[in-house]
Amino acid sequence: MNPWKLAAAFTTSLLGLYVGTKMVMGPTLAHDGSEGPGLSTVDRNSLYPPFRARFELVEAEMEALGYPLEIRGAYRDSVRQQYYFNKRYSQIDPSAGMVGMHTATSALGTPEALAVDVNWKGHNVNKEEGAYAQFFITLLAVSRKHGLTTGAAWSQRGRWAKYGIGWDPGHIEPRGFTTAQLRKGARPWV
Repeated sequence: MNPWKLAAAFTTSLLGLYVGTKMVMGPTLAHDGSEGPGLSTVDRNSLYPPFRARFELVEAEMEALGYPLEIRGAYRDSVRQQYYFNKRYSQIDPSAGMVGMHTATSALGTPEALAVDVNWKGHNVNKEEGAYAQFFITLLAVSRKHGLTTGAAWSQRGRWAKYGIGWDPGHIEPRGFTTAQLRKGARPWV
């Protein structure tokens, strides 16, 4: 058996992921199109259930506004998170003991991510930058209505700063909940 398939099967059973989960087991494509190690999923079932319920409200409202969402990242393991940190896609460094919203798990170790990364389904960010900026502004407003926030509210640097948008505008997570709380085992809306 292919070693990647064997590793994926073992990891899936070990983590107790749902049947039908869309998983990507390394080497796989990362944000920049390069291959990356570890486990990453785009499956909404890998999200913490109360977070998933709020995300689905955002998703429905965005679709009604003409902005259908496509999940491009949900749960990821610490290997993939370390890869993203090393590539400077993330500020969460697992080797320093940091825990991120994407890497959250239940007490049993099953994925319960508290973050999801989304795109505007069917649209090209490189060809429609101005329209994408409006999408991100709308995503932030809709997310806030449902107790969530996006990386559009973070520090403004890089590509989106000229629109007054934070550096990771497609990232959605609980509003007012910190990684320090997460590391202590807390969960929002409990």
